[in-house]
Parts: sequence; C-alpha cells; structure tokens
Amino acid sequence: LYNNSGLVKNYTYSTNLSVADFYFVRYSTGIDLPSRLQVSAIPNVGCAASDWIQAQNAAGGSLTNRVVLVKRGTCPFRDKASFAANYSAQAILFFNHGASDSDI
Repeated sequence: LYNNSGLVKNYTYSTNLSVADFYFVRYSTGIDLPSRLQVSAIPNVGCAASDWIQAQNAAGGSLTNRVVLVKRGTCPFRDKASFAANYSAQAILFFNHGASDSDI
C-alpha cells in the first residue's frame, strides 16, 4: 500500500494472529452498503449492554443503520454481533488495538 508521501508498506494477511496485520474472520461476508453511512464507536469492548447504550446515546438515541466499530477481546464475536443486531446496526467492524493479546 502507498501512503500520501509515496512510501510503500507491505501488510501481512494470515490466519496466524502472531504475524498478521489483517485477519479474515471466518464468518465474514461481503455487503453492499449505501455510499455514506455514519460510524459509531462502541466504548470499552462492547461486551456489556451499557457500552451499547452509551454509544446509542452519543449517536442521538439510535444506532439504526450505522456501522459500529468494536474493539476485539473479552467476549466472543457472536456476543458483540448479537448486540449489534439488537441495536439495529447495519454492519459491525472489529478492530485490534495493539500487537499482542495483552494490548487488545
């Protein structure tokens, strides 16, 4: 990938998390989204209803038709996906913060 200064950075795709810059979640799928959607970051790691309520309040009372950005860790992906569905999110994006499990 090239950045604005023309520098090249190679990224590693792997199912081995210890070497991966990008990782494909097993049940990921493609989705056609409208050209513009709002994104809401879910605080903490999104494992508690209070995290989702806080994000909903920050979004003006609704996460409907928004893409939610959720930090990975602590609870299973399916739990976070269930919250996203319950709050009518259009899509969920998981992100990793850091290079090791202790920095998730």
